[in-house]
Amino acid sequence: MDSYWGGGVAALGGALVFGAIPRVLEGATIRHSLIAGVGTALSLTTRPYESVFFLAFVLGWVLWRAKSAGLWHRLPSALLPGAVVVVATGLFMCYQDLRVTGNPLRLPYIEVQHQYGVNQPLIFFPDVFVSGVRDRQITAEAATQIRFHKRLRTIPGFLAKEAGWLRTTWRCFLGFLPLPPLLWAWAARRQLAFFVAFGAITVVALANALYGYFFGHYDAPLAVAWLLLMMIGWRQMRCWKYHGRPVGLAFSRALSISVVLSPWVLYAARAAEPIWPSLQTWNRRVEDEFSVHNNRALTLACLEAQPGRQLAIVRTPPSSRDPGPEWVYNSADMNSQRVLWADDLGEAENRTLMRHFSGRTVWLIESDEDPVRIAPLSGQAAIKCPGLR
Repeated sequence: MDSYWGGGVAALGGALVFGAIPRVLEGATIRHSLIAGVGTALSLTTRPYESVFFLAFVLGWVLWRAKSAGLWHRLPSALLPGAVVVVATGLFMCYQDLRVTGNPLRLPYIEVQHQYGVNQPLIFFPDVFVSGVRDRQITAEAATQIRFHKRLRTIPGFLAKEAGWLRTTWRCFLGFLPLPPLLWAWAARRQLAFFVAFGAITVVALANALYGYFFGHYDAPLAVAWLLLMMIGWRQMRCWKYHGRPVGLAFSRALSISVVLSPWVLYAARAAEPIWPSLQTWNRRVEDEFSVHNNRALTLACLEAQPGRQLAIVRTPPSSRDPGPEWVYNSADMNSQRVLWADDLGEAENRTLMRHFSGRTVWLIESDEDPVRIAPLSGQAAIKCPGLR
């Protein structure tokens, strides 16, 4: 979730909604209603697709809760201040759409889809093909996505996509240390808090099943739901006793200490690289665990180990281009990078690029090869990077 795509704002919106809505029902105050409205606005403006389903579930739960608790009479006044914020946000979004796309109900994302054919729509909609696009990278990306979109409408393709969703969710929200409390949370499945958190996650997961792509920040509004499940499970785990002994309390304390220490272990491993160079490859793998693959990280580690400054030209044929992992990106201050990344634009353009960065050692990275091939272009000796696939 914490990537260059963002996610923090959407996560904040989901947290505000989850925290404010119960308080609105318990004792209607303008402050809590406004907080819920602001959270709704943040979610809708950052992750509109997922937030529609997330907020629909929350609204359904609010209506059910109000009916079962006999709170219908206070519901309109309780929700009105937040509703004003949401309506104002919706009008602002419509105005932005009107100025950008010419249609108050067409998001810029959809406009890009109609103009360039990227990204493809929901899996049950037909492919979007746009002819006459002059940019060759956009054309290649659109062709790749159309092939991917067609595959998603097959059972193997759909199952592979869902497996990718599970892996990404594991990387972003779960992992090994939070897993025990999440499993323990099932013991509290009859509690209302479990129902709300688990229900929101399930509804948004079903919505994401209709879309062809998934990255961790898509589920950012649900970060608070995952945390709520962990806290419920942690409470259950602390209360577990074995033959009258507070085993769960000791285990929860040990797990808490492990969670606190785990990032410091990673920092220590990074600091120890000059003393123990073999840690460099391991550190790169750990850092890249939250992306789709680690071949780029391993390649970067190899090139950074070479003397001087490097220029990596990445060659990926359009027929094998994957819309997920990206190789070519640089920091804002490109000249300060030891390794600079560039796309292969053909022999003539590559020569121009090499002249511009004449002080760098040039490598050709063939990212579609198995394993990835690193070929020298400046007359230097070839190198081998362990772990590439």
